Amino acid sequence: MANKRPTSVRNAAEAQKRRNSAMLKLAGIAAAVVAALAFLLQLNFGMTGGVGTIGLNETETLKDIFFGGSPWLIQCIGPGISLDSTFAAAAPHLAANKEPYSVVKTAAIPCGDKLPSGKTVYERFKLNPQTNPLVALFANGEKPQVVSRDALEMPATLVKRVSEASKLRLFDVSTPSSFGRACLSKMNKLCVMVFPYTPLSAEHNATLRAVASAYRTIQFAVINIDNVEISLERSLPARDETEQDTHLRVAVSRVFPDNSAQALAYRGPFAEAELKAWLAELASSETELNMLSKKPSASRRRRARDPNEDEATRQERRRRRKAERKAAEDALRAATEEALRTLSPEERVAREAELRARQVEWERKRREQMQAEEGSSSIFDYDDDDEDDEDEGDEGEEAVEEVREEESADVESGEDEAE
Repeated sequence: MANKRPTSVRNAAEAQKRRNSAMLKLAGIAAAVVAALAFLLQLNFGMTGGVGTIGLNETETLKDIFFGGSPWLIQCIGPGISLDSTFAAAAPHLAANKEPYSVVKTAAIPCGDKLPSGKTVYERFKLNPQTNPLVALFANGEKPQVVSRDALEMPATLVKRVSEASKLRLFDVSTPSSFGRACLSKMNKLCVMVFPYTPLSAEHNATLRAVASAYRTIQFAVINIDNVEISLERSLPARDETEQDTHLRVAVSRVFPDNSAQALAYRGPFAEAELKAWLAELASSETELNMLSKKPSASRRRRARDPNEDEATRQERRRRRKAERKAAEDALRAATEEALRTLSPEERVAREAELRARQVEWERKRREQMQAEEGSSSIFDYDDDDEDDEDEGDEGEEAVEEVREEESADVESGEDEAE
């Protein structure tokens, strides 16, 4: 009896055992939850989705991938290059995207094999065959975008990046320079311009997105007619107040490397079926565009003068704005000089050189903006981004590049001035 432990000690030991048992149970539950979450994650992002391999003899499918405009994410495969696990896991989620017009198809292509033209896919699109894995996005008729290595670390990251890069593009033209980016910077490409009298309604926006999704190799631009005036507006049908809800003004234009241009006004209702039928005729050259004497240009729309404002008031307003700009420039200059005083001589020289370069760049952009506002189109004479456009039509009648020959045939249409 003397060796028997006191009751309080026994109770404490039993309590500790109960606590230990409870902690073990909690640990087991936590482990089970973690395992379940891991299983769900594996189930969610671990399916390969059956990514298909497209042979280089499947000409029509390759035309759709390379030049059709619909988003395709492809991986180059070949001897010793297997399908990347991240690419395979992301594929079913890209194909099942619930956002409108955001589905991205996937495929594996033996890029090292030769096309009927004699070039490999690597050579045709200037891809680096040393990149492994090489995953590239073809979308909107643009050059392929090679996916960075960090985007291939996680399927969720890849899905997010690709979904963002493959979005349906509608240009909002609110400045002369934005018109250049939308309709003048891409040689040989059609640009559909919509001139709404008021902001697009939800119905009109849905119609435009549906049409644009069916013709993703065409640029679509919504013109803010309150801020920007396009030279083609003078040739568009006059505004019909009784039908403006269904008859938005629409025109299409196309510019060429030699600075010539074509255009055509659309005279049908702003409805999905009719617009798609019209664009199908243009794409098949059944309807010819009219030749223009010069490229379309954009300028900032001049505001109407306030009839209640006399000349003295206008002069005072201009003087006040000029003084405000000068005060802002003086304040910026003083702040810059104060910052330079705290630098060492070497740092000051480097900083001053940087500021001079920035000033030169700012003045260049300002001159371009002034030219744009005066209606000059010279600042939009960009070369096409696709450096290999010059040989796109000479890659063999049976090659995938037949589509470029078809496009170059479309380019040669057009007879008269735009109506």
